[in-house]
Parts: sequence; C-alpha cells; structure tokens
Amino acid sequence: MFLASQGGGRKGDLSRFIEEAVRAHILELSAEQAKTANANLSEAEIAGAIDEALDWTNKR
Repeated sequence: MFLASQGGGRKGDLSRFIEEAVRAHILELSAEQAKTANANLSEAEIAGAIDEALDWTNKR
C-alpha cells in the first residue's frame, strides 16, 4: 500500500485515505446507477429535468 510504504505517516492518515477512497467509490457507483436509470431518456429530457431541479433549488 502506498501510505504504508511511505513511512512516517501521521496518526489518522490511513483512516482519512480509506474514507476518501470509500467516498470516491460510492460516487462512482452512484454515477453508474444514474447512467443506467437514465439510459432511456433523451438529452432534451435530461436537460429539462436538470433545469427543473435548478429552478426548484433557486426558489428555496
């Protein structure tokens, strides 16, 4: 493992590294799920959904 081979790491470095890796993996999985769920939508439908979400957010 990269961190272990570097030596001299501070306490908590490994847990922060693992937490960051898990977050990146979850983001990757979420992106794949979104792509799969929206595969049957046209670009215009996706753009419309994004615009609707942005309008909703801006009103809050």
